[in-house]
Amino acid sequence: MSGNARPAPGIESGAISKDGKLLLGLQELDSWFISPAVIDLATGRATRIPIDALGDAFSMAWTEDGQVMASWWGSERRFGSFGRRGDSDAAF
Repeated sequence: MSGNARPAPGIESGAISKDGKLLLGLQELDSWFISPAVIDLATGRATRIPIDALGDAFSMAWTEDGQVMASWWGSERRFGSFGRRGDSDAAF
């Protein structure tokens, strides 16, 4: 495997498919989040699984029908917003 992403620690049981694909979390050097990816064990090629949320994917496994099941630790915080709700002086 090559590129600027590093593998997240931990491989779960069920993370390797019958056709040699590994589910693994990858973290870009410029990101705080762990993205889900599929690694082809024959070629070493990593393909990210597109998601539309911020957070960390972990405990990933293949289901019997070839779908991906994962736990997710999400982030719904807004950067730059502090203080009580409705306090207009708190945001910058």
